[in-house]
Amino acid sequence: MIWFGGAALAGLLFLNPAVASASQSQSQGTVGWVIDGDTFQLDTGERIRFIGIDTPEYQPWKHRTDFYGKEAFLFTKSLLKDKKVLLEKDVSEKDKYGRTLAYVYLEDGTFVNRLLVAEGYARARNYPPDSHYQKTLKEAEKAAKGLKKGLWA
Repeated sequence: MIWFGGAALAGLLFLNPAVASASQSQSQGTVGWVIDGDTFQLDTGERIRFIGIDTPEYQPWKHRTDFYGKEAFLFTKSLLKDKKVLLEKDVSEKDKYGRTLAYVYLEDGTFVNRLLVAEGYARARNYPPDSHYQKTLKEAEKAAKGLKKGLWA
């Protein structure tokens, strides 16, 4: 059994068997700062970029806010700020900006990448070679479009 912040991850592994893959592809941390809808920073200073999704930009310090960007940022912030997360890597370690690429899970097993897409805050985007959950993310996007959620309203 894997321990995560004092809680066993048995439920997480049950909810998402893919997370039970090799432990060297997993790490954990506490979210310190949510930068925008698809990027955050751990309290260690490591910046994390969600794999397989893209949220609208929200950069008020650059006077750049895309349609639904603030909403995506606020939703991600409400989910992650000061929360412990499990990070699962795919093929690539980092993107061209030096951010760690990861699939992100909350302690209760919630697959955050998928949730952002399913609720209409993000689009599913394929960035090969990191495409392990691409089918899952595309299905979530199709459902969000059908339900006219968020970006698709």
